[in-house]
Amino acid sequence: MPIASRSRIVHPEVVLDRFGSRRTRAVSIVVAVLPLVAVAAGAALFFVAEPAYHASVAEDGPVEWATAAVYLLLCPVAALVAWRRSRRGDRLGALALAVLAVGFLLIAGEEVSWGQRQLGFAGPPELVERNIQGEANLHNLLGRYALHMAYIAVGLWGLGLGRVIARLIPAARPTWLYAPRRVRFTWFIPVTAYYLYVDYLGPALLSLTGPWFQKWALGPARFQELIELILAIGFALFSYDALRRTEPDGYGVADDPYAPAALSPAV
Repeated sequence: MPIASRSRIVHPEVVLDRFGSRRTRAVSIVVAVLPLVAVAAGAALFFVAEPAYHASVAEDGPVEWATAAVYLLLCPVAALVAWRRSRRGDRLGALALAVLAVGFLLIAGEEVSWGQRQLGFAGPPELVERNIQGEANLHNLLGRYALHMAYIAVGLWGLGLGRVIARLIPAARPTWLYAPRRVRFTWFIPVTAYYLYVDYLGPALLSLTGPWFQKWALGPARFQELIELILAIGFALFSYDALRRTEPDGYGVADDPYAPAALSPAV
């Protein structure tokens, strides 16, 4: 027998999530395990076909440009959500998404050093001289541990810390606008685990085991490029969820104090 949910008829084998998107359990599981499969596939490629691996993660390679493209495409998505929140009178939510849109643009540019090599410009001498890679970007001005700690903090935010903090702040409503849904947490596991490993666990194990463990302690060269692409897709899923929940069709408004009264579900 089909079951009714929010005035729609849905068969039992189909999940109707909180913002009304019909999605089978199988698809939800596949999406959740994809980042872990991607990490395993990247590691396998390194050991099975190392030249192909290095070609994929090389500077200005397909993985790096894919990451930049994802963030660039997310700029208008976050901007649209910010505009919708502003229209509903949610100033804090609009500001948060506007900042996120700008952040996506900055990350996209930083990822490829603002097209420095493609456009052939040298960049400001003061910036290039201080940059550890001699590039026209800002993130390489940070020390290794400061930059990696920022990645770890973002990973923890996506793993659930963001939802916890949002729930403690009364003005941060709805919480799904400030942190990813629970089902998205797997997309933030790789970035957290990778940088904790290469900065802390790997060196500790290396000091205990000796030089033979060095290849394992450091991991495959430039593996962070794959990790950063996975993180970008995690942000894409977060942005997609926010976009769907702010559509003017009434979905996802049960915990939204700024939803129009006509859209709010009956109690």
